[in-house]
Amino acid sequence: MPSIDRGMIKWAPFNSVISSKEVVHSVQQERNKFKMPIFSDEQKQNIESKLIEAFYEQRIICIEYFYADKIVQKTGTIKKIDPTFHKIYFNNQILIFEQILKIN
Repeated sequence: MPSIDRGMIKWAPFNSVISSKEVVHSVQQERNKFKMPIFSDEQKQNIESKLIEAFYEQRIICIEYFYADKIVQKTGTIKKIDPTFHKIYFNNQILIFEQILKIN
C-alpha cells in the first residue's frame, strides 16, 4: 500500500498558533497606548515657566513628552524656544509645546 503524504495538513494547527500570536501582540500594543492628557491653564503656565527658566539657565533637564501614543523621557538642554509656533528645540529634536507633560 502506498504511503500518503499529508503535506501541509499536518502543519495546520501550528499555523493557527502563529496567527493568534500576531493578534495577541496587536492587542498588547493597543493596551500600551496612552491618551494625551488635558491640562488646565495653570498647569500649562507652570510647564511654560519651567521651560523658560531652564532655557535661560541652560540647565540639563528631563522632559517627559507624548509621542506616537507613548510617553517618552529624554534628558538634555533646550537650545531654542519658538513662541510663534509653540516649538521647543531640545537637543536635536523639535517638540511642540502641547506634547510636553512634565519637566524635572
